[in-house]
Amino acid sequence: MQSDAAVQEFLHRHPEMFAAFVMPGWMHGPGDLGPTAAGQFTLDYLKRSLPGIPPGTFSFVDARDVAFAMAAAAEKARRGEHYLAAGHHIAMPDLVRIYEQVTGTPSPRRQIPVAILWPIAAVQELAARVTGRPALLSLATVRTMRAEAERTRFNPEKSQTELGLTFRPIAETIRDEVAWFKAQDMA
Repeated sequence: MQSDAAVQEFLHRHPEMFAAFVMPGWMHGPGDLGPTAAGQFTLDYLKRSLPGIPPGTFSFVDARDVAFAMAAAAEKARRGEHYLAAGHHIAMPDLVRIYEQVTGTPSPRRQIPVAILWPIAAVQELAARVTGRPALLSLATVRTMRAEAERTRFNPEKSQTELGLTFRPIAETIRDEVAWFKAQDMA
């Protein structure tokens, strides 16, 4: 929260300036050239290289909805306010079922206990350093999954009311993300 405090302090000292905060969830969608960790999850799902289903819940959001939120915040937001662009609360088993429905690629069936995630994350981080690809699972992610389990239920009412934000369905985001990766010969 140091960056938040720095921006608030700046706004306090410069009343002529404007800033607002848009806080996104786990962003997916087309156009992920990196790919980010979210995009890499989708690519790994399509390659069937996920070792199983990790525990946890997420706020899944389409990057296009986040972009809309940022543009709307520039026009309509109240100075110094925070706006959630968190999308849909979903548990990982439910998310992989949507991936399976949209892509036709079978989802993993095995649940991975948290105790197993620690060594997997350590290996993923090491592989990321060697290959330059983002880690599908990092130690920080495992810590966050444990600390934030079931705490990803955010109320976007303020963003919807003040910015006009809506969230497209998860299945639509996955379909568009997968189609984009395929068009780029990444999947």
